[in-house]
Amino acid sequence: ANPEAAQQFERAIEASRGVEEASDDDVRELWVKLGDVRERLGEFDASLQAYRRASALTEGDPAARADVVLKRARAKERAGRYSAALAEATRARKVAEEAGLDRVRARALGQAAILRQAQQRPEDAMKAARTAIAAAEAIGDEVGLARAYSVLDYALVMTGDLAGATNSQTSLEIYRRLGMAEDEARIAPNLGAYEYWRGNWNQALRLYEEGRATLERLGNVVDAAHTAANIGEVLVNQGRFDEAEEPLMTARRTYAASGFGEGLAFVDVLIGRMHGLRGDLDAADSSLRSAIDESRALGLDASTLEASVHLADAACRAGSPERGLAILAEAEAEAPDTYADYYAPLIARIRGSILDSAGRTDASREVLELGRSMAAERGEPYEEALLILTLARIDAAGVDADEQSRAREMLRTLGVRSIPGIDL
Repeated sequence: ANPEAAQQFERAIEASRGVEEASDDDVRELWVKLGDVRERLGEFDASLQAYRRASALTEGDPAARADVVLKRARAKERAGRYSAALAEATRARKVAEEAGLDRVRARALGQAAILRQAQQRPEDAMKAARTAIAAAEAIGDEVGLARAYSVLDYALVMTGDLAGATNSQTSLEIYRRLGMAEDEARIAPNLGAYEYWRGNWNQALRLYEEGRATLERLGNVVDAAHTAANIGEVLVNQGRFDEAEEPLMTARRTYAASGFGEGLAFVDVLIGRMHGLRGDLDAADSSLRSAIDESRALGLDASTLEASVHLADAACRAGSPERGLAILAEAEAEAPDTYADYYAPLIARIRGSILDSAGRTDASREVLELGRSMAAERGEPYEEALLILTLARIDAAGVDADEQSRAREMLRTLGVRSIPGIDL
C-alpha cells in the first residue's frame, strides 16, 4: 500500500545519509519514488517537497532534470496551481530541446495539453493535444501518444464533436499492451464518461466501478475519488440518491484532504444537485455556492456555469423564481460561448421551469421547445426526455401521448427511477 511504501522510501533516504556508496542517482531515485507515492495519496505539498529534493540531485543530467520537472508540473496541476504547473511544463520542454531529448519534449507537450484540459479550455487543449500527438508520433512514443489522445477526446466532446471522440480506446489498448495497469485504470473512467454522454449509462457505471476498484487497490486515492464522483453523478441523474451519497461524500472527503480544488468544485455541484432534488434546499444552496466559489478561484468557467444553473434551479424551488432568473442571466453573461453552448439544453430546461413558476407560461413553452430541439439534434436523451416531460407538465395538451411515452422510455433505458416533479 502507498502509505507503507512512503515510509519505506523515507527510511531508505534516511539510511542513505552518510553512506559513501549511495550515489546521487540512487538517492534522487528514492526522492522521486517518494514524490510519486505522495502524489497518488493526494499529498501534493509533500510530493512537491520530495521532487524539489530530487531536483537538487540532477546536476549534469538534463534527462533526469526534465523528468523531475515534469513530475512537479503534474503535482502542481493536481493542487490547482495551473500557471505554476504550465511554467514547469514549459521549463521541462526547454531543457529537453536544449539537450535533444525528443521523448521528454513530447511528454512535456503532452503535459501542457493536460493542463489546458484541467483549466477547462477545450480549444487550447485541442491545439496542444494535436501538437503533442505529432511530437509523439514522430518518435514512436506510444505512452505520450496515449496521454495526448485522451486530452484530444475531451476537447472534441466539449466543442461538440462527441462522435469524433474515439481516440481514448486506442489509449486503453496501448496501456494494456504495455502492462500499465494504473494508466489503464485511470482512462477507464474517461471511456465511461463518453458512454455516459452517448446515453449508455449502465455501461458507463460498469467502467466507472471497474476503474474505481482498480485505483483503490493500487492506492491511487485521488483518481479513485474521480471515478467515485462519476458514479455519484450517474446515480443522482437516475434518482438513486441514497446510493449516490456514499461515492459523492467519499470523493469530497478525499478532495478536501488533498486540497484538490478542481475535484471539490465538481463534486460540490453533484452534492448540491442531490440535496436540491431531495428537497433540502438550504443544503443545496450551500453546496452550490461552495462549488461556484471553488470554480471561480481556479478560473474554471464550465464548473462555474454548471453550478450557477443548478443554483438558479434551487432558488426557484425555494420560491424565488425571479432570483433564479437573475442568477441564470448573470452566469450566462460571464460564461464563454463554448460552455454556454455546451450547456444550452440544460439551461433551457431550467430557465423554462423557472419561467413557468414565475407565471410566464408562453415564454416558458418557447424556451423549452427550443431546448428540446437542441437536445434531440445533439443526441442528448436525458435532457430531451426531461424537456418533453417538463413541457407536458406545463401544457399537457401541447405534447401528444406518444411523445410523452417515448420520453419515459428514454429515461427507463437510462436507468432513471425517479425525478421529483416529473411523472415517470
